[in-house]
Amino acid sequence: WYTGEYTNSVSSASWRTRIAQLDLTTGPPPPRVFIHVADLDGSTTVVRKSWRASVRVLVHDADGVPMANVTVSGMWSGATTGGASCVTDAAGTCTVSTGSLNSKKTSVVLTITALSHATASYDAAANDDPDPDSDGTVITVTRP
Repeated sequence: WYTGEYTNSVSSASWRTRIAQLDLTTGPPPPRVFIHVADLDGSTTVVRKSWRASVRVLVHDADGVPMANVTVSGMWSGATTGGASCVTDAAGTCTVSTGSLNSKKTSVVLTITALSHATASYDAAANDDPDPDSDGTVITVTRP
């Protein structure tokens, strides 16, 4: 298919024709995929006179389908500080863990700061958690 665009040139009053090819084989772009945290579950491990915290993260798309290959980024605060990240597996889960924590520290907090995926966008407002232990964005893990 070809379509013509006709313009009138003011200086010479002559008509010029521009031909452009219109490709009708390309369909509409795929719908945008939105992802969010669907669950945060904390756990602890005692290591001699210290302890470690771990948080399992579950990522879903807007239809509740687990999403693989999502980079989850977060920040620790409380008993330790710093960044945390992991990449989800085929089940949409990954786990971040602290290093050894002083046994005098009673809790650590993980705040999810970003989800990154090649073809999906992060919808932080959709974060949720079926358990009362977090809101899908922030979870506190308490020393055993």
